[in-house]
Amino acid sequence: IAIGYLLYTMFASPKKALRRWEDNMRKSFGSPEAQLVTEFYEHSLAQTIDKLDDVVVDGYSALRDMKETEHLFLLRSSRGQWFFLSKSGFKVGDEAAFRSFLSKKVQKK
Repeated sequence: IAIGYLLYTMFASPKKALRRWEDNMRKSFGSPEAQLVTEFYEHSLAQTIDKLDDVVVDGYSALRDMKETEHLFLLRSSRGQWFFLSKSGFKVGDEAAFRSFLSKKVQKK
């Protein structure tokens, strides 16, 4: 049972978080789509959702997990916040450089 639970949380949690986020966007704005802009600083990242004009800031030390889908990087902070980053949206660098950068920042726990 424990192994089944671990496998379930490893693979299902990011997908469930994305579905919850899309459902909340549909309820709030009538569409599951929003423009996310993520900026990376020396010690933190900031993500803005255009339809909310809301900024979420978290330090790299708070990042606990990084998952990937075909098109997204999914970052989980210690507060349970998920950051969704498109692999095709980089203005500087590419997905391989970003993966390397984040693997040094994420503190898996």
